[in-house]
Amino acid sequence: MLWEKARLHRRAKDFIVNESGAIALVMVVALVALMAAAALAVDYGYMLVVQRQLQNAADAGALSGADAFGSNSPNSQAAQTAATTAATAIVTGNYWGNQQYLTYCTVTPGYWSNVNKGFTGTTSTTATLPTQTPPAVWAIQVVVPKSSSNNGGPLQLIFGPILGIETVNLNGTAVAMVKSPSVTWSVLETGSSSITLNSNVTINGGSVGDNGSSLTLDNGVTVPQGQVYINTATSVTNNSGLTPVQNSASNTLLSQAISSANAAYTNFIGLSNNTGTYSNAGQSANLSITGTNTVNVVDISNLLLDNPYNITLNGTSAMSFVVRVSGTFTLNSNTSVLLSGGLTAGNVTFIATGGSVIIDGGTMNGSILTQNSSVTLNSSATLNGSIVSGQSIMLDHGVTTPSTTFMSSSSGSALVQ
Repeated sequence: MLWEKARLHRRAKDFIVNESGAIALVMVVALVALMAAAALAVDYGYMLVVQRQLQNAADAGALSGADAFGSNSPNSQAAQTAATTAATAIVTGNYWGNQQYLTYCTVTPGYWSNVNKGFTGTTSTTATLPTQTPPAVWAIQVVVPKSSSNNGGPLQLIFGPILGIETVNLNGTAVAMVKSPSVTWSVLETGSSSITLNSNVTINGGSVGDNGSSLTLDNGVTVPQGQVYINTATSVTNNSGLTPVQNSASNTLLSQAISSANAAYTNFIGLSNNTGTYSNAGQSANLSITGTNTVNVVDISNLLLDNPYNITLNGTSAMSFVVRVSGTFTLNSNTSVLLSGGLTAGNVTFIATGGSVIIDGGTMNGSILTQNSSVTLNSSATLNGSIVSGQSIMLDHGVTTPSTTFMSSSSGSALVQ
C-alpha cells in the first residue's frame, strides 16, 4: 500500500511540473499579439502616408484656388468658378498611394474670421464680409476626401481585416485666405469723410483709398502708378476718366489698410518725446530742429508759417523724425518743410492731433498722419510723402505728390488651417 501511494504521488507531481504545453500556449498567444501589433503598425503607417498625400494636395489646391479667387471680385460667380477650376487642377495633379492620381475635391468659397479663427462658407454672389476687428478676409476651403466613391473609395487596409477592420475614410482639409493685392498708398481716408481731387492733381507713387462718404475726381486727375479704391458705400463724382475699384475686395483692402494706419497712429502718439517741445511756432521766424537720436520725437503746438519762413529738420540718412503737431498746422504762401544733412522725406512723419492741416503753395517733405484733422493742399503745393487722414482730404489746383509712400499692404494667399 505504501508503495502504491508513493507511485500515485510521483505521477501527480510529474503532472504538476510538466509545463511544456503551457509554454506552447503562451507562445501562440504572444505570436498572435505580435502579429496584430505589426499589422496595426503597417496599416497605421500606410494611413499616415496617404493622409499626408491628401493634405498636401488640399494645401496646394487651397493656395492656388485662393490666388484665383482674389484676382476677381470675390463675391462673384466668376471668382467662385476660377477658384474651383484652379484648385481642382492642382489637386488632380497629385496622387495617393502608389501613383494613383486624385480625381475629386470640393472647393467652398467664404471668409476667414480673424476673431474666431474659423472659416464660414458661402456660395452667395451677394455675400459681404462681416464687420470685425481685426477684419475678416475672403478665403476658400478645399477638402480632398478618400471615402465612399471619391478618389477610389475608402482606404483598403492590408492587415486590418484580420482584426475585422477592412477600410478607413480619410480626407485632407485646407483653408487659404485671400490677402490683399500689393498696394502702396499715397492718399488714404480712414474715417467716414471725403476725398476731393480737383483741377489737374497728380498722385504719384501709389494709390488712393477712400473709405468715407464721398469721392470727387475732377478734370485732369491722374494716378499713374496706382488705382483708386473706394468703399462700396462711398458715393462717387467722377469727371477724370479714372475707373475706381468699388467692390467687396476694395472693402477688404481698405479695412486692412485702415487697421495698419490706426496702429501706426497709436504707436507714434505713444512715443516718448526725446528731441524737444516747441510752442506757438509763429509767422515771423524760421524753425530749425536738429535730431540727436535714431528716432527723433518732437512736439509742436500751433505750427503756422508764412512766406518767407520755413521749418527745417536736420538729420542724417539713418535718422527719422516723428513731429506731433497739436492745434493748427499751416504752411502758407510758399513756405516749406525742408530737410538737411541727408535726412529723407520717407523717414519724416507729421502727426496732426486736431484742428486742420493746410499747405498752400509750398513743399511738404514728409508724410501726414492724422485721425482727427482735415488736410488741404492748394495752389500747386508739393507733397513728398503721403496723406493718411480720418477726416476730409482735399488736393486742389495742380497739387503733385511725388513717388514716396506711407505704407504698403501685403500680397499673396496664405494657409490658415
